[in-house]
Amino acid sequence: MHNAYWEEKKVLSRKRNFINLTHIEIDKKGNFTSDQYHGKFVTFTNESGEV
Repeated sequence: MHNAYWEEKKVLSRKRNFINLTHIEIDKKGNFTSDQYHGKFVTFTNESGEV
């Protein structure tokens, strides 16, 4: 799993954080579970309708 956050020092910079998930399951509707997290995969589009 990868997530990111913004860190402000003298210059705003993006930092990355990687987490290894265990016991991952994903169903046909896009729901997922692991020992650490659960949720749903979703698709976002911008104002132009691009994914």
